[in-house]
Amino acid sequence: MARSFKDVEYTKVDLNSPHKEFPARDTSVGLDDGDEDDDVHYDRPGSTAGDRAKLIRDGGADGEDGETTEEAAKKPSVLSMAYYQQFFDVDTNQVGKRILSSFVPRPNRNLVSDDIRHSPDLYGPFWVCTTLVFVTAIAGNLADYFQTSAAGGNYVWVYDFRKVTFAATAIYLYWWLVPLLLWAVTWWRQVPEKYAYLELLCLYGYSLSIYIPVSVLCVIQLAAVQWALILLAMALSGTVLALSLWPSVSSGERRTAVGLLTAAMLLHAALAVGFKLYFFHVTSGGGGSASSPATPTYSGRTSATTRAAATTRKTPSG
Repeated sequence: MARSFKDVEYTKVDLNSPHKEFPARDTSVGLDDGDEDDDVHYDRPGSTAGDRAKLIRDGGADGEDGETTEEAAKKPSVLSMAYYQQFFDVDTNQVGKRILSSFVPRPNRNLVSDDIRHSPDLYGPFWVCTTLVFVTAIAGNLADYFQTSAAGGNYVWVYDFRKVTFAATAIYLYWWLVPLLLWAVTWWRQVPEKYAYLELLCLYGYSLSIYIPVSVLCVIQLAAVQWALILLAMALSGTVLALSLWPSVSSGERRTAVGLLTAAMLLHAALAVGFKLYFFHVTSGGGGSASSPATPTYSGRTSATTRAAATTRKTPSG
């Protein structure tokens, strides 16, 4: 079958000319043999083989197995473990940096927008809270032991497992409920720059990290030292919370912003003071703390009846 070019124009170009201007490519060139499949076509500008491959890969067309873009990009369900796996994908350096930033306040630094928002995680906050539960319970019982030993007399120290339960309940409720309340109020008041609940969870979880070393140091049986440590930890972590929360809450009404920030600081202070009074309360008369009274003994023996009676009195009777 004969082939012929149609409407081909030739332009003479002087290669020795200092101004070499080549004409634009003629896209009308084609082969006219009556067969459309044999026609020569030029790609339109911006359309390359790579672009077409990307279009097909991204869902411009169905693949060989019939999988569409919507099916390929379908996200896992909230009820599946795969959904929450992304929030535990964090490295050690990132966790360490966030822990340090949670109790080292810096002017004009927002921990949420500067760090957490890019990749919020639950791995660090979960282990911070879990570690704090056991460290606080162990340190509280150890403080009771030191008080019992210093009191002298016929006292036997008994480990109080209720401290673990109380610590876990208080810490996990604080970690989950306070951010939820803040998020709910900002959503209800339609605060323009409100934080996501996950961002608040991450912020509050890391803000408790300073209380881990403070709990260990509160084993020291000096009330002044314990109060100084608690107040210092409360001030440092509370300042980071205030600096991080204020840009969000202040984007709404002034009255709402002040109320939310005040409530957040009061709850933060209540947690710190409550832990001091329950776990590390130093009694003036000795014989153990008020939360875990020591058990008196008689003639080196302790009976079940004596243990039950010891919960209602602190001093042995004759």
